[in-house]
Amino acid sequence: MGVIEDYGSTLLILTICFGFFMAWGVGANDVANAMGTSVGAKAITIKQAILIAMVFEFAGAYLADFKRPRVTYGVDALPRNALGKVQKHRLMDGRVAD
Repeated sequence: MGVIEDYGSTLLILTICFGFFMAWGVGANDVANAMGTSVGAKAITIKQAILIAMVFEFAGAYLADFKRPRVTYGVDALPRNALGKVQKHRLMDGRVAD
């Protein structure tokens, strides 16, 4: 028996928990970078900063639907030139099969 078969559900739960806390930490770091100078200069209080951050973080996550791709395509291999670099313009134009 392998480790995945024996502990698969436990590993999945741990992965989800670690991912959640990492995302939480990244979000908190972004808020601290954005609001730290304002709170440090006493322009707003810490409670105001938390309220502003909550509103704008939620609005950004909820309203930023335009950043999500509408359609995704799968390709067998990335198009590369003679030097081995990926030809991004062919991917963006949809000319992968050429």
